[in-house]
Parts: sequence; C-alpha cells; structure tokens
Amino acid sequence: MSRRAPGVFWAYLLLQLPDILLAGLILFVLHRWAGLPYGWAVGAFVVWVVKDIAMYPLVRSAFTPVRTGAEAFIGARAVVADALAPLGYVRLDGELWRAESLRPQQAIPVGASVVVRAVQGLTFLVEAETPGAGRQEEGVTHTQDGTRERRGHAR
Repeated sequence: MSRRAPGVFWAYLLLQLPDILLAGLILFVLHRWAGLPYGWAVGAFVVWVVKDIAMYPLVRSAFTPVRTGAEAFIGARAVVADALAPLGYVRLDGELWRAESLRPQQAIPVGASVVVRAVQGLTFLVEAETPGAGRQEEGVTHTQDGTRERRGHAR
C-alpha cells in the first residue's frame, strides 16, 4: 500500500554526506599521523559507506511522506465480503468497511478483488480490480483454469 517518493534515497544520501566526509577525514588523519596503513584506511572507508547504504532500508520510512486519514486508503486493494450492488462491504487489512461501487450498473461478487479509488465519509468508493494488476488476495487460490478457490473451504 505504501509508495516511495522518488527522491527519498537521495535525501537520505545527502544527509549521510557529512558523516561520510567526517569518517574520511578521521581515517586520513589516522593514516598520516598515527601510521594507519593506506589499505586499512581505504577498507574502513568503504565499509563505512557500505554500512550507510545498507542502513537505508531500515530507516527509509523516516524519509517517506506520511499518509494519514482517508488518503492512506486510496489505492489499497480489498476483497468483497458482501456483494457490491452498488453498496456492500469489503475487507481491508482484516477490517470490514462499507463500500460503494463506482460503476453502479455492474455488481461485484463476493470474493472479488477491488481497489479503493476514493473515500466519502466512512464509505470507500471502489472499482473492480483489473485481472493481473494486483497481488493475490489473502485466502484465495487461483486454479489453472482461471477460477478462484478459497483455501480451507469445501466447494
């Protein structure tokens, strides 16, 4: 559900620049005045830079814009719990939400995957997900002939 902003990595790297420069300066001073071998200084600098890059996935969420309120749901995928014709209920992240189809003339059956396009009060405005556009729904297996089968339920 989360989307990354395009400049997030570069913002992180820019904030790491003083840290990298300071590490380089300290290693240079240790090389010149304390006799640290050149190979060790370069190796320590490379390890320092790799550490900063490796830390990015762990701190990425601190650099992405926070989505709160109704906008946090837009673009989310849900599964229809009560047929939408055009009103019904969908299950999103384990919670049951009231939903309305954006195409009232088209009923959406139970178990179908939908995408939240807007939020109006406490009602999601949804449309049926196009085949192959999203991830597989939880608890649903797609068979070879294209039909869906709920895991753990008898047919």
